Amino acid sequence: MISEWDQPAELETPSGSLLFNQPLDTTTSRAPILNPRRCSSVLPVRITDDDVPQGDGKIPHRRFRSGYQAHIAIEIYSAFDFDTRDAEPASGADLVELEDMIGLHVNEMIRTGLVPGSPNARYIWSPTDQSEDRMLDRCQLAGDPTYSFDGDLGCALYEIDIDTGFPYYAGVTENINVLDPGDTDIITNEGNTDFFPVVEVQGDIGDGFTIENQSVLDMDGNAARLVYDATLPGASAFSNPDYVEFIFFQGTAYLNGNQANMKAGIDFNVSDWFPLIPGDNVIEFTASGSSGTTEARVIWQHAWA
Repeated sequence: MISEWDQPAELETPSGSLLFNQPLDTTTSRAPILNPRRCSSVLPVRITDDDVPQGDGKIPHRRFRSGYQAHIAIEIYSAFDFDTRDAEPASGADLVELEDMIGLHVNEMIRTGLVPGSPNARYIWSPTDQSEDRMLDRCQLAGDPTYSFDGDLGCALYEIDIDTGFPYYAGVTENINVLDPGDTDIITNEGNTDFFPVVEVQGDIGDGFTIENQSVLDMDGNAARLVYDATLPGASAFSNPDYVEFIFFQGTAYLNGNQANMKAGIDFNVSDWFPLIPGDNVIEFTASGSSGTTEARVIWQHAWA
């Protein structure tokens, strides 16, 4: 869970960055400050149960996690001293200008998210003594923004709800492991939950290829893998400089990321959109009849829940 709401943070939208818990710029002491008592995050669990027919008890079904949600409460100050914590609540023209600035970024998140072609919005923060910042990625507005005057705080309070389709938050650093045919590599997810990677396969693949996570087993006890077979009905081979982008979380496969749908080449009888589990993941890439100009790029981040 997100616990350190008092650390430097920012909301990145198509209009730029809105900074929290830090001055807006080097020329002013104005600062939107997050209220840790009112901020919260949750990762909902989807629960489906059926009553036992003609009997006591229930039949529990497999449970799943939904997408991350966060409630962000922003106090608006004309001046804030980060050493003494002395603060001057915003009023007048300062308040109007700061409200407009926050509203600009909030309104940008109405049509962000995971829908193909949507712009991105990210909530990013700096955990104490960690090697990289963390973020909720592909965020969008999840409820009605509210504005109030908090008598206890003596300042204006702007509250918003955001969510993401991902069941985790991730490190901001995008890691890339490049494998040639026949290569095996170890990818170490230093987080505490599964992350779904993006895999780009480029080059002369011949009849197809397989990328396998030997650290994840399917329901039959076999290593989870993605198998592309160019001889399947509707499938096609591809060659340099083309590549196919496989987005494992969304289960999509597009030529060069945004062109022809290449999903017909996936052999779903033996394929899984596998995650990178916490700890070591042994990844192997093989290609059938490739010309030696083939490579697989595994794009991934550390993930937490």
